[in-house]
Amino acid sequence: MIVTVTAEDCSKDLIDLYNIAFTDKTIRHNENYNTNKILNALCYSVSYENDIPISGSMCWHKEYYNDSVRLATRYYVSNGPSEHLRTPSLRPGGKYYQKGIRTFAVEQIVQQLEFCKNIGYNNFFISIADDTSGKRTALITKGLIYHTGLDWKTSPHDWLVYPKPEEDNCWQKIIWLGEIKLDHKK
Repeated sequence: MIVTVTAEDCSKDLIDLYNIAFTDKTIRHNENYNTNKILNALCYSVSYENDIPISGSMCWHKEYYNDSVRLATRYYVSNGPSEHLRTPSLRPGGKYYQKGIRTFAVEQIVQQLEFCKNIGYNNFFISIADDTSGKRTALITKGLIYHTGLDWKTSPHDWLVYPKPEEDNCWQKIIWLGEIKLDHKK
């Protein structure tokens, strides 16, 4: 069983997970998990299996997001205490994979969404570096709709989610609720 906790303050468990990610050369853009870059989030989420932290993320409100909140950013999954959670959990029939998304990722997203709604936000997005021409984003969106019952939408465009338009990884697919408030799309 996995339990997810979302809080306003960053836990030591999330810092420990991000330190693992930062040093893991198999993680794409592992430099993004530098713990110096995780300050000033609205909230932080950690999922636990048998009291061991296995996954974490956070959500941000940045000036360039206008009136939006970016949910589940810096999402990371460790290999876990009892099984390898990264790849096998994404295979159909995987222990924590249901309808296109990890169940504990849904828990993190829902808790962050509720947290941010309670402090007055109404526009939300999740960004994905999707090198599958949007197929992975569409699959995740279907899973979010299934698990949450909310009307998540996907954009066919890549959106600028970090203010460095010259860098390809700053342009990502998005899944959103409310309105898209980002300024730039490709």
